[in-house]
Amino acid sequence: CLGTQLRLIEQLDAMSRMARTDALTNVYNRHYLYEQIEDIWCLWRDQACPIAFVSLDIDHFKQVNDVHGHDAGDGVLRVLAQRLRHSCRPQDHAVRMGGEEFGILMTETTVDHAVDAARRLRRDLAEHPVALGDLTIPITASIGVAQSEPGDRSFEDVLKRADRALYFAK
Repeated sequence: CLGTQLRLIEQLDAMSRMARTDALTNVYNRHYLYEQIEDIWCLWRDQACPIAFVSLDIDHFKQVNDVHGHDAGDGVLRVLAQRLRHSCRPQDHAVRMGGEEFGILMTETTVDHAVDAARRLRRDLAEHPVALGDLTIPITASIGVAQSEPGDRSFEDVLKRADRALYFAK
């Protein structure tokens, strides 16, 4: 019985990880972001702990798939996700929002720090093409950054501002 219970616990843990993690890139998914944001939002509202969101979209990603194939496109997404994870502080959350759009939820940070982090990431992507076997694929990204503000009703307000900044950057 104990062995069966342990296996069941392991399976439930694995299913929980799968529900919160993007299968291709192994970063958190949008579901995880919304799962976490309620507690983080309360922390900001109750203790004025600043929150920033960095929204990132790979430029001309369709061309990567069209020219090099979807396997190469998947490889680019995996490499980008790995770079996002490495650029995050322990309290940050790298998230695949969908397609070629990613984000970083940054807690306990100001918009200036988030902008600096976004600039470093953007520069890193531009200066270090993605190497996939014999292929070298240069990528760039458009990035938008927003911080929680006193008039915000929910984290959606921050996400919308980050998205507007991202599309302005494009």
